[in-house]
Amino acid sequence: MIKGFNLYCGKSFEDMVALCNYTMGSDVFTALEINYPYENPSLGNEQIENYLKALREITHMYHPCLTLHPPLDLDMAYPNRAIRRAMIDQYKRVLEFAGGIGVELIAMHPGTMCQQGFSGHPEFPLRDYIAKKQEQIFADTVEAMSELADFCNGSGIVLAVENLIYDYDITSNPQKMNRLIAAINKPNVKSLLDIGHSYLLGTAPDIFLSELLECPVHFHIHDNNGSADQHMYPGLGQIDFAAFFTTLLTQDYYGVLMLETKNDNPEELLATADYLDRKIAEASIQILNGSPV
Repeated sequence: MIKGFNLYCGKSFEDMVALCNYTMGSDVFTALEINYPYENPSLGNEQIENYLKALREITHMYHPCLTLHPPLDLDMAYPNRAIRRAMIDQYKRVLEFAGGIGVELIAMHPGTMCQQGFSGHPEFPLRDYIAKKQEQIFADTVEAMSELADFCNGSGIVLAVENLIYDYDITSNPQKMNRLIAAINKPNVKSLLDIGHSYLLGTAPDIFLSELLECPVHFHIHDNNGSADQHMYPGLGQIDFAAFFTTLLTQDYYGVLMLETKNDNPEELLATADYLDRKIAEASIQILNGSPV
């Protein structure tokens, strides 16, 4: 397994390169999750150019495995059909950008309930309304993901669908994720397990992982105390990382453990990498001894 972290937009060129020099120079981290810098109102042209310049410098020096997180405000199940089409077209621009810089995997959010609105009609119970909306979101997500998978087919990019943070999301538990991946049924669409999101919804990450029909191709790693999506460094919250790694090691996973934390302190990043290595070692010993964590 290799470790990575998110390189956020908005920092100076010098700070981004210095962060990667400190953390990648010794090969502790060999992967980066990058952002799509365009069409972002919070970024000016100079910030975009600095980000792209830093990416060119870092990839030239360290050749990291690159993954990408699209803009969070894209919703492939947006109820207005014209806006939804515009969002899917923007996803395609993200895919083109990713293909141009060597991205191997894109973390994809499924459609959500956030933009759906709610009916207050007394003869139409809210529970029934939500269930109906969930099925529409599911169908819209399958349609959009299938279109995007076909669009990038042959590029080598994998689209990894992430579990989200609300009970009513269509990937909030392993059974929902299994159903969605099966319905999309594309070889370049797989699952992504965000262990912080899993724990926040009351399912230990090792349980979520064990109930998936296929091992995810990617993991987002962060911690929380079960009350909010805090994106803490691992070890600062309540997630049992030894139990998680015990389950993961039985699945012969050799991909990326992507830290989704604040990631602006190189010493904390290196300390976190060491913590993860120790938990992996603990899990390995437990497996060899045949005893539970």
